[in-house]
Amino acid sequence: ASLKIALTPETQPVSYFDYYELARAPIRAPLAGNLGFMEIEPGKPYTFSVFMKADRPDTPARLRIQQFQGGYTDKAVRVSTQWQRFSLTIKPWAKWCYVLAGPDLCPGKENPNPPDLATVWLDPAQWEQADRPSAFRTRSPIEVGIATGKPGNGFDWGEPVRFVATVHRSGNEDRPAQVRFALTDFFDKEVQGRPDAWEVPAGKDQQLPVSLPPDPRRRGFLRLVATLTAGSETETLALRLAVIPTYHDKDSRFGVNHAYPWPHLLDLSRKAGLVWVRDWSLKWQQVEPEPGKFQFTETDDQVDRPRKHGLKVLGLLPFPSSNWSSSAPASVTAKGPYPQNRARAAYAPRDEAEFEKYVATAVAHYRDRVHWWQVFNEPLFTDYSLP
Repeated sequence: ASLKIALTPETQPVSYFDYYELARAPIRAPLAGNLGFMEIEPGKPYTFSVFMKADRPDTPARLRIQQFQGGYTDKAVRVSTQWQRFSLTIKPWAKWCYVLAGPDLCPGKENPNPPDLATVWLDPAQWEQADRPSAFRTRSPIEVGIATGKPGNGFDWGEPVRFVATVHRSGNEDRPAQVRFALTDFFDKEVQGRPDAWEVPAGKDQQLPVSLPPDPRRRGFLRLVATLTAGSETETLALRLAVIPTYHDKDSRFGVNHAYPWPHLLDLSRKAGLVWVRDWSLKWQQVEPEPGKFQFTETDDQVDRPRKHGLKVLGLLPFPSSNWSSSAPASVTAKGPYPQNRARAAYAPRDEAEFEKYVATAVAHYRDRVHWWQVFNEPLFTDYSLP
């Protein structure tokens, strides 16, 4: 088994954002990382190593060590069609870090003409306190993993809670083992109706699918705890679950400011009842960059994206001006980094008729898609609107 990261026209992830500048950015370096921060000793040498191969020779890839509270160390590598080990060594200055590796098709100085598509496989990865990589070994001679295969590990009230437990042995490890499962609630109290312990025969890797029928006692926040015992050694692994009612109504009291960038998060929003998204894309400067020249191509994409996932859009006309229509003095410019680049748009317009035209044109364009509107964001006594 190995981890496969495929960048293809069907799998290419794209990140969206509607503020301040509209963003529709293909993710060209989808790196795989460990879950959570790892505790480390500052000043001591640490080495991250990983084996990789690709579907074509000379595929660009990257290793990264990201330290807590900013700062990272990178290494660009070229991956062939054969398994090869790559490594990166640092002396960290922080007490926590995580590690990343995978294909990197971003254009840059190290990679001026990257391919558009690539597939990279990774396995295994190792993190150790050392100044060079040692021979790979598993963290423990016998290990357990649990996975649900569901985004966010979220289940509906009416469906079974299903997961798969995997026990893996390394080398000559052949002791019999036992895995016990428990479910705990938000208050860390064990929930009734847990599955029994699972006996793992000696010398074998095994997978066990578990299915727990719907039960009112298993609702809300749950933590699935797997305890592996082999001889005198014990290891515990926990996975957070959510068992909530899927929201089916057409409307809701709840929403979120900015639609999430990923499709699966939009689906989870709808499932949880976060039906509304507040859209910032229809800024005056965006839809009418020059007097009388309206453009809605990019904003159409931003507005339609959450609607395709069953969400409702609250249209926001956030600023009273565009840069060209602002009554701000000449000393207030739209140049520079955020938030200075929005300063002129926050002032009242030089001519309210121009503002009326912008509002009427935008509302008319989206009359079949957006039925509720909000005018200005945080107006009065802020630097957003009418300072």
